[in-house]
Amino acid sequence: MSDERSRPPTQPLKAAEQAYLRALLAGDRLQAQRIVFEALEQDGANLYDIYLGVFQPSLYEIGRLWETGRLSIAQEHLATAITQSAQAALYSRVTLPSKLDRHAVVACLTGNYHDIGPRMLADFLQLAGYNARFLGANTPIDSLLGMIQDLKPEVIGLPATTPDQVESVRRAIEQIRTDFHSYRPTVMVGGLAFNLIDGLWKSVKADVWGPDARRALDHLLGTTAWR
Repeated sequence: MSDERSRPPTQPLKAAEQAYLRALLAGDRLQAQRIVFEALEQDGANLYDIYLGVFQPSLYEIGRLWETGRLSIAQEHLATAITQSAQAALYSRVTLPSKLDRHAVVACLTGNYHDIGPRMLADFLQLAGYNARFLGANTPIDSLLGMIQDLKPEVIGLPATTPDQVESVRRAIEQIRTDFHSYRPTVMVGGLAFNLIDGLWKSVKADVWGPDARRALDHLLGTTAWR
């Protein structure tokens, strides 16, 4: 069986990605949403395709332009805000599983404000049948531990974009393992920092990693049937 993850994006989706990037650069929120809905309704794309084939590469390019001084911080923040709005609008059109009998918690730890990728993971977990709580950006470890204590989630997602955030994830996993003896939640990690160094996810003692949210779920569940 061929692996769909190795296939290049279809031309309609590539066109949608390029059009979406132009809308971000123009600061046009309504046009960005129109492009997303057209891809969904006319090009046969699904939520997973748009999250990973439109939002993700567009924001990577926005980040590159900012790092090279071609975009201001305000422009980068605007592109992020537009994508958060488009992501929420798209997700509102999805039919969720009627039975959510497992729990998951996803959080960006203190100092991590890059929350779009982690929000994708939370959305994918929800679509896979988890009652997923996304705690958002800059979450203190004590607040995360309190949520874990209350919910006893089966899965915990901890992303990192920069090396210092990897160290925060490492400490959080150590604390989770220390504090919770009666059960052992599965800890997923991901994000740019983990993608850049082979095996880094193992060094922080995580259980699951994937180069994007969809493949991380594939590894967690051991199947692609969930999507």
